[in-house]
Amino acid sequence: MNFKNIVELTTGVNDQVANNPTIYGDNGTLYIENTEVNNLVKVYETTGKIRYAGKMLNSSMMIELVKGSVYLLQINAKCYKVIL
Repeated sequence: MNFKNIVELTTGVNDQVANNPTIYGDNGTLYIENTEVNNLVKVYETTGKIRYAGKMLNSSMMIELVKGSVYLLQINAKCYKVIL
């Protein structure tokens, strides 16, 4: 069998960063790290009210919220539960 059209695909660290952001809260601040620039970020209260909506301007960001609250974080199509 002869191979004629071999195409190299790039995989590695950048793919992992995009799929596994680091998310944590500290003293009322939500931290999002290791995600791609321009990803859409939305933060919802448990009542469904949106608290923040915007795009990632860098690979990390912080959002000031209410300490001791529970939020739902959406980054593009993935959702995460965050307790501050």
